[in-house]
Amino acid sequence: MNYLAKLGHDIRKSIRPLDRSMEIEYRLHQLRLISGPLKVAILVGSVALWTVFFAVNSTNQSRPLHLLLILAIQAYLIFCHISLRSVGRLRIIAVYLTPIIPTVIAYFVTRFTILSLETRDTMIQAYPLLTLLIIVFYAFETISISGALIAGLSTSAVVLTGRLSNPHLTPDGSFTLWFHILMANVAGLAICLNGCITTRLQYKFHRASQRDRDILDSLVQRVFPQAIGKELRLKGGSNLARSYQSVTVLIADIANFTRITTTMDPKQLVTILHELFHRFDRLADQHGVEKIKTIGDAYMATAGCPVTSKDHAPRMAHFALQLMKVLSSFNKNFNTDFQIRVGIHTGPVVGGVISGKRISFDIWGETVNLTSRLQHVAEPGDIIISDDTTKILRGRFTIADYRTVDLKGLGPTALARLVSSSERNPFLGAKSNAETNPDVSELPFLSQH
Repeated sequence: MNYLAKLGHDIRKSIRPLDRSMEIEYRLHQLRLISGPLKVAILVGSVALWTVFFAVNSTNQSRPLHLLLILAIQAYLIFCHISLRSVGRLRIIAVYLTPIIPTVIAYFVTRFTILSLETRDTMIQAYPLLTLLIIVFYAFETISISGALIAGLSTSAVVLTGRLSNPHLTPDGSFTLWFHILMANVAGLAICLNGCITTRLQYKFHRASQRDRDILDSLVQRVFPQAIGKELRLKGGSNLARSYQSVTVLIADIANFTRITTTMDPKQLVTILHELFHRFDRLADQHGVEKIKTIGDAYMATAGCPVTSKDHAPRMAHFALQLMKVLSSFNKNFNTDFQIRVGIHTGPVVGGVISGKRISFDIWGETVNLTSRLQHVAEPGDIIISDDTTKILRGRFTIADYRTVDLKGLGPTALARLVSSSERNPFLGAKSNAETNPDVSELPFLSQH
């Protein structure tokens, strides 16, 4: 009994490879694929319907009855057209009503064509046409197996009713007709099952592949800048390297972070860094600044790389000033006392992707080294900028404390402190999304800090 139950389960699973939700998605997907041709077929069918009606009933006395039938068919075609333009259950209802079409076609073929045959030989010659007609109705049904079965059986019933009522049908012809109808249903159902199951399995595989591609694209977007991610996908993961003649680099780190790590619970520390850097990321997106990486408590970003821009220095300056406001809001919201030191320098860099165990996009060059040195000499709460950046920002920003400092490995270097902007920040609206403050209870470990 267990074996039979398992066999039955396997058979049902083979016939129905999709779960309920995916089955609905599959049917809507199939309807979207065939909706265009079906709309054309409905239009052509409506024209042909009325043409045949007027041609056949020009001298026929039973015109009112046929007119009623034609109007019913036309109403159904209009319903199908409306259902194809809708979404949801109306489309599914139209699928289950599709057996009406082949049944009506079978009726007209039997009523006006097959029944006009008067000899046994011509009747037998018509059997392959009936068989083909039934098989075609099965073969073109890939959405609903039950709908195909209803279409095939109802068509067979119409054909048998019309043919068996023919006085010219002999017993031998009757047996032959039954045999042809039976074989047509068996062959048609086999074709329908194969088509329905195959298309469903293909759809399931397509969905799984699409889900994997979406996950991969999401990971690529999180790990790499958007422009680099697209290029990597196009080149299949090849190494990328490029020179950028003028970009602005920012490095910011949390002052006294080592001391903070010794006084804070590890989970608190990770959570607080996650929330703080997440706010920085949102702010970077607003200003068109690209986050390169985080190293411990240090946050590195660049403007003008990998997507070049002429206003990279003002972008980064506004971004740096806004970082201070975001940090102040963060401290007030979570009762913390963090301060950051920021260094900014403008110059050439080399950016690229190095393949290895952990692939990532990075930038290198003296510009990065000088930015790191500026960040180290900055006092907590200061934004230190190089002389090259100062020349670009002068007149648009308030800059103070011009001086020369002997930097390790670089010698005497001119620098200054960025104080504020003389113009309104063009990258922020009335309210910055980066300044919105979540409820402390949303961050479980911060609520205890």
